[in-house]
Amino acid sequence: HEFSFGRFERFYSSLCTYVVKGEKPPFIHPDDDGYNALLEFRDRRRVDDPSKPLGFLNFYDAFAVATWAYARLPTEKEWE
Repeated sequence: HEFSFGRFERFYSSLCTYVVKGEKPPFIHPDDDGYNALLEFRDRRRVDDPSKPLGFLNFYDAFAVATWAYARLPTEKEWE
């Protein structure tokens, strides 16, 4: 399933809620200490059409977005 920039905006709002409180969001991968890249990603990837699919995320960022959306990343076998 594609994840649009419009949905990313909702994800971003949720992420910021935790960051402002100084808390690690529960949807962040346990091994990811550098989720500030997600905050910077939004500023680097502004688009005019919010229905465009989101791309160019690393594993940890994709994990966070998928977990927030109550989804999961594909397994290696599914990816192939």
